[in-house]
Amino acid sequence: MVCDAPQQICYDGQGPSLALTRLYLGPRASNRLLTQLSGRPPLTEFLLSDGQLCDLRLRSCWDDGQRRRQFNPLLSRHLFAAAGPSGPRPTAAAAAPFLERSCQLSQRGQVVFSGSCQLSRQNDGSGPIYRVRVGNGQRYRFQRRGPLLELHDASGTWPVALVERGSSVQFRWANLVLDVVRPAQAFGGLSSSPLPASPRPRSTGETGTDLMEALFP
Repeated sequence: MVCDAPQQICYDGQGPSLALTRLYLGPRASNRLLTQLSGRPPLTEFLLSDGQLCDLRLRSCWDDGQRRRQFNPLLSRHLFAAAGPSGPRPTAAAAAPFLERSCQLSQRGQVVFSGSCQLSRQNDGSGPIYRVRVGNGQRYRFQRRGPLLELHDASGTWPVALVERGSSVQFRWANLVLDVVRPAQAFGGLSSSPLPASPRPRSTGETGTDLMEALFP
């Protein structure tokens, strides 16, 4: 483990660590890191503020950044000696058309983004992959693991709770909430408000599957 004070980020053998950042640098730094990593693909390398570069695939670090000529055995051993696998990597899937929807992304009750988003459903052979591409460039990838729905991005792997909220479906994980407005036919008509005030929790089992099927036709 290594903490980069100027960046306010702690790293382990899997990359930026929310847990370690919170432990050593506090909840504010951890929340900031979650915002930075949310909706981004898993990192393959990271650069420390002093110019040292670490490659998560090669499990190696260098003192001279991208030139990679001055190998740092101490930092490499310190970070990667006891590191486990870095988590599942997205599997290539056939391209699918995106559907236009309206979305709102919030963190700890504060709206981070509100506007257009695009949805698509793909299959990599192990089951459907549900993708949401938000207008600010963040991309979210949801997939079922048995009865559970999971999200995997640069911030880690998170269990996701689904909540039906009138004309929208909420995806809840960590301290983030993504509201996606459903098509009118999915809830029996039009609504003047995309975010009604009466949420109804739904499981991520069969009922959750029904919600996902209606949202990602």
